[in-house]
Amino acid sequence: MLEQVNLALSERAAAQIAANDWRGACDTWQLLVQNKPLDPNAWVNLGIARAHTGQYPEAIDAYATAMQHGLPEDEGACGIGLVFCLRQQYDIAAENLEMALARNPRNHTALSNLVVCYTRLGRIAHAFEAAQALLELDPENLSALGSLGTLCKDAGMAEEAVAWNLRAAQAAPDSPEQVSNLLWSMLHSDARSTEDLLEIGKEFNRRALARCGSAAATVGFNSEDLRSPSHAPLQSPPQLDPRESGTTLPSRACGRGAGGEGESSRTHLKHLSAQTAPSHLSPNPSPPRGEVPHPATQPIKLGLLSADLRHHAVGRFLTPLLEAFDPAHVQVIAYNTGHFRDDLSARAQAVCDWRDVGALSDDALIALIRKDRLDVLIDLSGHTDGSRLAALAQRAAPVQISWLGYPASTGLDSMDYVLVPPDPQLQTGNWCNEKPLALPDCYYVRETSQLHFSDAPAPVTRNGHITFGCLNNLAKYSPSCIAAWSRILKRMPTARLVLVVTSGAERVLQQDLLNRFAEHGVAPERLDLRGRMDYDAYRRTWHEFDLALDAFPFNGGTTGFDALCAGIPFVTLSGEGLHARLGENLLRPLGLASLAATNIDDYVEKAVTLASDPAALEAVRQTLRNTLPHSALCDLPRFARGLEQLLKTLRT
Repeated sequence: MLEQVNLALSERAAAQIAANDWRGACDTWQLLVQNKPLDPNAWVNLGIARAHTGQYPEAIDAYATAMQHGLPEDEGACGIGLVFCLRQQYDIAAENLEMALARNPRNHTALSNLVVCYTRLGRIAHAFEAAQALLELDPENLSALGSLGTLCKDAGMAEEAVAWNLRAAQAAPDSPEQVSNLLWSMLHSDARSTEDLLEIGKEFNRRALARCGSAAATVGFNSEDLRSPSHAPLQSPPQLDPRESGTTLPSRACGRGAGGEGESSRTHLKHLSAQTAPSHLSPNPSPPRGEVPHPATQPIKLGLLSADLRHHAVGRFLTPLLEAFDPAHVQVIAYNTGHFRDDLSARAQAVCDWRDVGALSDDALIALIRKDRLDVLIDLSGHTDGSRLAALAQRAAPVQISWLGYPASTGLDSMDYVLVPPDPQLQTGNWCNEKPLALPDCYYVRETSQLHFSDAPAPVTRNGHITFGCLNNLAKYSPSCIAAWSRILKRMPTARLVLVVTSGAERVLQQDLLNRFAEHGVAPERLDLRGRMDYDAYRRTWHEFDLALDAFPFNGGTTGFDALCAGIPFVTLSGEGLHARLGENLLRPLGLASLAATNIDDYVEKAVTLASDPAALEAVRQTLRNTLPHSALCDLPRFARGLEQLLKTLRT
């Protein structure tokens, strides 16, 4: 009888894990270890479930008990390493995983998590080495492929990242998450168009619908249609020795460059999109938009779904907005899909109803949101870390909106709107699957307390040369962007350019970046590469610049706003989609839209012309400083009232 009970419990736990219901699995495995207290496997599974529900010390205790009852040492060390991975204590995790591999070099799980740890720690060569070892054992290992995609993206190698993520999507043809990773890497590439993003978004929609059991699940997808672009061949990780000073990154694929249009890559991506649905299926098989449940006399019941309600770009903007909402107009429920909280989370929690939903399955999450009877749900993560976007294919609320965390189309048919700044190009909707919904004045705002203008003269007056700067992360330094910056430096022989490389512990990325500029004839001494810095140092660094240079095609949204808050103007290049128009839509409310270029030649010319005229540059700096504090970009109450009014229109 007890064996039958335990078998039923094991099957229940397996089903709960398959549904991402780690809380339920934790309860089930707790019952199993009570029935089988000497079984090391039962304790291991309890440890895994505890770790995924944030019970980290208890998870380590479970692994220790498992080792007491015969669990091999390598598996025990690996499990404890996994716990520290989930806690994001990657240095301690790596030590335990290395210990596991010392005892068993063929431990797939240890290698898989070690790739993640090394990637997070910025130990570039070690990450490639571990991934290569893992792919030799398991050529379709999703952790290795995904981590290599992340590693290449973060190194500014977007096309190589696309190639790795294509392989992962091919290896897991039913996984919407692998398509999310692919879309995120494509967003950083200058070889991918908005049409490409829309095509791959369709495949994400199909997979998300298939997961939730929609009729669209019958639409076929042939994983053999996944092809790497001809100009970005898939390649195995190179043999890297971190002890050698000559260590380099894999050979870099050519992007669109300053003059090309990337037509070949666009053609190849057509083969990646979902196949057309059979004619008997609805063209939009996701649940249709519903009627909002509350009358216009009641406050809007607004749900916010995010993993970033903490010290993160999203959380730092959203928390003051929550505090500025009028509770007579908006009632907010925050669904926290992340596993970490901080003081900013506490501020947000103090002014809204708060739900921790990170451990819930997709079905349980949707059931909870539906039970709350929202009028509107805003997803703030899109295809970024911690996203639960695929679950929204089931439609959790009558109106679903995408905003802020992912500045592009989600691809979901069930996503009704995407919030955009009042930009005629973005309002055409030719770049997104959703209907664009324009905010009244701007895309986001800052409090005036975040402004930190300097009274000191422009740096050129004391340095004797112009200092350009870009503090966007390295992932946004596209090939065409570096080519344009190189042209600017060659036009201005005494100018310097400050850039950041925050994962440069091994100096591999820094040297690679210097090599990329050298290919365009720019000497290393023209560049000032900075490493990881704290927030105060980051703010001070802006005051070293005469003029900032925005990255493209993925503009610096948060970073662009940071430049303005320091009183530093920037030149940007505007494209078609939201991610490529963030810069212009920060400048436009300040009357500085003339700093937004329409093509690369124009970008170079604007930067050189302005930097070559100190009086004109100083006039722009003064215009920015005089205008920003009184503009819509710094009027939080006005923004809150405007958004409240916009939300009200959705139920009329």
